[in-house]
Amino acid sequence: TDIVVSPEHPCLTVLDGALIDRLEQRLISYPCCLEETAYTIPQGIRAIADYAFFSNYSLLTVVIPDSVVSIGNYAFTGCWRLTEQTIPDSAVSIGNGAFSGCTSLKDVILGSGTSEEIFEEIVKPLVPIRLPRTQPQTAIFNTRIAAGILRKYRPDVLALHLAEFDHYRHKMGVHGPLIEKGAAELAENLQELEEALRTNGDLESCNIVLTSDHGQLDCRRKACPNVLLREKGFIKTDEKDRVTDWSAYAVAVGMSVQIWLRDPSDQALYNEVYAFLQEIVKDGAYGYSEVLTVEETKARDHLSGGFSFVLETDNVTHFSDDWTGEYMTPDKAFLQGYFYGSHGYHPDKGPKMAFIGRGPAFKQGAVLESARLQDQAPTYARILGVSLPDTDGRVMEELLA
Repeated sequence: TDIVVSPEHPCLTVLDGALIDRLEQRLISYPCCLEETAYTIPQGIRAIADYAFFSNYSLLTVVIPDSVVSIGNYAFTGCWRLTEQTIPDSAVSIGNGAFSGCTSLKDVILGSGTSEEIFEEIVKPLVPIRLPRTQPQTAIFNTRIAAGILRKYRPDVLALHLAEFDHYRHKMGVHGPLIEKGAAELAENLQELEEALRTNGDLESCNIVLTSDHGQLDCRRKACPNVLLREKGFIKTDEKDRVTDWSAYAVAVGMSVQIWLRDPSDQALYNEVYAFLQEIVKDGAYGYSEVLTVEETKARDHLSGGFSFVLETDNVTHFSDDWTGEYMTPDKAFLQGYFYGSHGYHPDKGPKMAFIGRGPAFKQGAVLESARLQDQAPTYARILGVSLPDTDGRVMEELLA
């Protein structure tokens, strides 16, 4: 069905059938029911949201302008009639599974980060491995590209994202039945990279870091804070449950929630929303362990933004942006006998991220009990002999030779 937005809506609009966030310059959704075979994303759009073109069966071509910097997770998943897609140089971020299920897609022409020479010689021959874009295909695809680059170009720095564990834990929980499979796949990929370095005699002189940026927790249930905000009158809807106005809105971030106020300078609104959030946290039945102001999260956790409050999980609840239906529902994966893994919570909770370094820059056998994610960048800079003075982190001197 068509998307309808009130002309008075402060940020959303519909343009050529697509839902656009004018404030964030983001294309949120292009309905799968539209029958046009070609679509040009408006110039000025900076982001294509997760699932934006999901399962559109009509589109043959989509023109992405050079204003786009990010393409969301599964943005074009299931667009099986797409035959070729050009990604502009401006797109520095392409999400997981962005073109999975695009079975007619013969060519993805990449810009940013991929020279024509590397694309033709190393990337393009490996494209069949990537389709469909899921695990372990994506990890194998990325590993073989990285290995090819290491063999031929011997770069000073190479970063590679291998996401088997993240994918399998999302799918079946932190200690689900696919974890051993993921560990074996990771070991194979690392061995392939080592062989590439060994081919050029670079293995012993190269510094290698195996790290992560978050852990995960098992989720037993899903909660929808916007349902509560709607009940309290902070979100207003019409008879078809379409949002017509709002003064406070919840943005789910995995296992935490950011609360945005339409007018953060409205002190009466601020106090009313804050009191309500404190009330539901104190109750203990809504899935939250604490509520923090943005000033508190910035001082304690270096987390800041345009939101006013953050709600933190009770360790078993993950959150959704939905404002309709039940507030709390058991997770479907949990009902099937497995957990659903998620992240986005305070880093003091759950399993911690790992940092394992080897090579001439690292002190053999050194152990550092704890560090912050922000400490990685200045540590890498020290190893590379680069000055990086203005950072939140510190050099992990304890680990360096």
